[in-house]
Amino acid sequence: MAVARSPTGLLVVAMKSLVTSIRLISILASLLALAACNRTVDTQQVEQAIKTDIERNGRRLAVKKVVCPRQVPIAPEGYFRCGGELEGIEGAFTAIVQQTDNQGHVQWQIPHSSSLLNLVKLEDHFQTELGKETGTAAAIDCGASYRANQPGDAFECAVVGGLATERDRIDRILVRIDRQGNLTWQPLTPEGDASLLFASSADSDSNTDGDSSADRDGTASSAVATQEREEIEKFQQALEEDEDSNALD
Repeated sequence: MAVARSPTGLLVVAMKSLVTSIRLISILASLLALAACNRTVDTQQVEQAIKTDIERNGRRLAVKKVVCPRQVPIAPEGYFRCGGELEGIEGAFTAIVQQTDNQGHVQWQIPHSSSLLNLVKLEDHFQTELGKETGTAAAIDCGASYRANQPGDAFECAVVGGLATERDRIDRILVRIDRQGNLTWQPLTPEGDASLLFASSADSDSNTDGDSSADRDGTASSAVATQEREEIEKFQQALEEDEDSNALD
């Protein structure tokens, strides 16, 4: 009780309490800063989300596994890659994952691979190419977002509502995958092959520029592959730049 009667003693006790409080605040701030520096993306959750996306939006696909790197720092617009395999299908696929904010949310794209076709990208490509040929845009529906890439396979995509040309109407697209894994496609009318609908009378008499309907189909197929390669290279470059930046940090 003597302390209660001594102003000097009360001042000493108060100063000690203040110093202790400051130390506690300093320690807490350091812990919060350390936690912020060590924040990482929950890549196990990303793995499950990619698996669910493919199985839910793919055509009869079962994902064997998806593997993403661990300890990926949270960095808005940062990239990382995940790899995966399908049940019963040889080869692997890659998911290019981009962080969308500073909370660990992500989005991903899955390019064509030896095991998986991205049908949404094919739909966009077909729509663009048919629009160039006919001058009219038409929605394309391949029935799913993903499909197994199996040599020797063939499938059709619908041209929603049909696409009128000067001679007929295109109502679907036939897609073939040869035994080497190369993809080719051709538009179809209700009666069959529509490739010749794009050939003018001058083209049918003489082919001075070397652009036959068969060549056009082959060029379109090559364009798909080229587009995918360029896209993968772009993402890989972004990944390398992001990894270099993380190394400097």
